[in-house]
Amino acid sequence: MKKKIVRSIAVLPTLLTLGNAFCGFLALAYVADALGGFGRNPDLGPDILLKRAAWLIFLGMVFDALDGFIARLAGSDSNFGAELDSLCDVLTFGVAPAFLAKVLVQQEKGAMLSTHPRVVLWFAVLYVACAVMRLARYNVENMAGRKGPSSFFSGLPTPGAAGVLGSLILLRYELLDNEAVQDFLGERFCAGGALYILHALPFLVVALGFLMVSRIPFAHAVNWLTHGRRPFLYVIVLIFFLILVVFFTEIVFALIFVGYVVFSLGAFLIPGPWSREFRKLEEEDENTE
Repeated sequence: MKKKIVRSIAVLPTLLTLGNAFCGFLALAYVADALGGFGRNPDLGPDILLKRAAWLIFLGMVFDALDGFIARLAGSDSNFGAELDSLCDVLTFGVAPAFLAKVLVQQEKGAMLSTHPRVVLWFAVLYVACAVMRLARYNVENMAGRKGPSSFFSGLPTPGAAGVLGSLILLRYELLDNEAVQDFLGERFCAGGALYILHALPFLVVALGFLMVSRIPFAHAVNWLTHGRRPFLYVIVLIFFLILVVFFTEIVFALIFVGYVVFSLGAFLIPGPWSREFRKLEEEDENTE
């Protein structure tokens, strides 16, 4: 069998994909600094470093979305780009969020399982393994004949899983540090919510790992939101939602990512108009294969 040699690559999509990898590595570096207390600035405590790591995961999502969009726009998408994208996704959406959740839980002595570091470690390992297998499966099935962007993913996409962990971690810090939020919701409610998130993180890591390798259909959020023609009011609602993101970023991010997972599971398990819409789009995908 003749070896296929890559002689040229698309420059801009490749740089954007590598930007995703850079965000993932920098997120890992911040988590390591928080773990070892190696921050260059003494005013940067572990909490600030962990928050920066979480934000870098979301910045990686921006690069991940842009590289595919630019590649399709320029007609330069290729097997090389797909493989490079998956390798970078493993770093930013697999290793980085798992390491971030592990370190946060183990540093907080009041967290459930914080006194069992090996359990938390293996939960994180399971998440990474599921992310790697999910991306490998996607590449194999994508190369088997699917053309163009899909309306559905088979299993929870890795950015969605990383978004759940990253957004909940940011929400925890928002509940603990933002006095305006504490005044509005009450300090007791905020403290309880932050503790609940901390307790839930190890189990979420496991659940999200299994969802990634499942066969449950998860909508491609961008394609689904922009699919077909929509009423004029729909655009107004989206604009209003974007305004909420600007002013209540951490809270809205958590609602978006957790809601995405819950909504997708509900549409899959519970018969109704939303599940019929899911089945309709899924059939359209199958007809294009």
